[in-house]
Amino acid sequence: GTTGFVLEVLAPYQDHIDYLYSDISQSFLQHGQRHFGHHYPCMHIGLLNIESTLTRQGLDLNQADIVLGANVVHATKHIQQTLKNLKGLLKANGLLILNEATRFSAFATLTFGLLDGWWAFEDGEQRIPYTPLLGSEQWQRALDAAGYKQIQIGGEATKKTTDQIVILAESDGVCTQWIKANPVGRNIEPQPRKSQVGRAF
Repeated sequence: GTTGFVLEVLAPYQDHIDYLYSDISQSFLQHGQRHFGHHYPCMHIGLLNIESTLTRQGLDLNQADIVLGANVVHATKHIQQTLKNLKGLLKANGLLILNEATRFSAFATLTFGLLDGWWAFEDGEQRIPYTPLLGSEQWQRALDAAGYKQIQIGGEATKKTTDQIVILAESDGVCTQWIKANPVGRNIEPQPRKSQVGRAF
């Protein structure tokens, strides 16, 4: 749903944009290619695991102006490390834009709860109890700890409003990535790098 609206807005500026449509699932990438690939030449498609080291996925660090995610970042094991990984994609002062649910829902648990990813989190103390979701204050703390600045959170969930918020946060330009140590005495084979990933994700 989100991608269609975003691409419509970006359409007049396609000559100046590189847009990476990414997901951890090949099926979602195929969906994106079918629905958008032929209409938006600025869009590229690629697998991305936001919990893994970015450079090992062929991505250059500190290159993106914007990283955009809709109800996806919560579905990771460690929220702070995920946010640091995403910050690694951004230039200094680059903008992270997230749309996230912030309230427990029995319906969501009965549906999304059937998926393994719903229960992937290992940092329950940073989340709303019994869900992978974070409240607004928890998002604020996690973003602060990950090194974001100018954090703004809009659409605070109440009983009279939606249970979705929009988060804006700027990168401080510091990139930290977990890299698994190479065993002693074992050579690292050089890996070919893909061409630079563009500006908008």
